[in-house]
Amino acid sequence: MVNKKALMRRHEPHRKFRDYIQCYWTLNGSDNNIDAIYPTALYGGLQLIFNLFDPIECVVDDASPIAIAGDFMVGALAKRIQIKPTGSISLFAVQFTPDGLYPFLSMPPVDLSNFCVELEEVWELNGLGLSQLIHSASHTPE
Repeated sequence: MVNKKALMRRHEPHRKFRDYIQCYWTLNGSDNNIDAIYPTALYGGLQLIFNLFDPIECVVDDASPIAIAGDFMVGALAKRIQIKPTGSISLFAVQFTPDGLYPFLSMPPVDLSNFCVELEEVWELNGLGLSQLIHSASHTPE
């Protein structure tokens, strides 16, 4: 769950993209007002998450935290995954339909189940520059 002091918003995709994208969401706050984010409590499913501020920690079940400084992906979940801020947090996420992201991955989406993985490890051609465009925007897209 997310603390009420954090600013989280859900955005619907344009009708042309609804076959591929379920929703977008944004989250802004700091480690002072967000203990942990549980992706299953957000919107579930395969998500590309663009990390626009400080690194985060990803914890699968009760394993040791993995530090992620850049953009990352959360696969379909059967395990408990926590995303913990280490400072200021500004996330922009795209949640895809089951087959919506498949053309851009170097592996089948089913292989990403229960994972929190850095985006560069799975996204072909580094998203064709999309990640750089999102990071160069002056504010979180709404």
